Amino acid sequence: MMLRRIAATLGILCGLVVVPSAKTPLAAEPKLDVDALFLQAAMQGNAGEIDLAQLALRRSTALEVRGFAQKMIDEHTQLAGRLAEAAPHAVTPAERDNPIDRLALERLAGLSAVDFDQQYLLQQIGDHLATIDVFDAEARDGRNTALKGFAADQLPQLRAHLALAVDEVKHVGGDTPFYTH
Repeated sequence: MMLRRIAATLGILCGLVVVPSAKTPLAAEPKLDVDALFLQAAMQGNAGEIDLAQLALRRSTALEVRGFAQKMIDEHTQLAGRLAEAAPHAVTPAERDNPIDRLALERLAGLSAVDFDQQYLLQQIGDHLATIDVFDAEARDGRNTALKGFAADQLPQLRAHLALAVDEVKHVGGDTPFYTH
């Protein structure tokens, strides 16, 4: 059920195509290409993380946030390389752009300096929660054993990113339930 919800969201937002099963008529419910959906989401999410982190390096005044952003750039760049090794030629660079990430980037770019750090970290929490769901779904439901293994191997690092973002947002101040004075 979770995978269908993720696939439906990605399909609506990114124009993804589902592949009908060869044994069913076109009028029947299409069979989801779990691995293709994963690759698309992983590539787009990864690129979005790097773009947001680059913005944070330009906009943030907090050393902790800048350190977090640099860590996201370094580790998500490495993740992109491992993804390319796991599935070369699977997703074209033209499919890198994601409208949701573009909107998040525009929203964050328009914030005041006072609000930027907190909102960037809150965005990171949401992004990493969604990414963990996508990687968990692939590790559980994927058909390609190499991609399933790749997704499972990346989950600890993604969970560590989430925990770090939650920890960092506690220290930047502002009006969130995470902030501890």
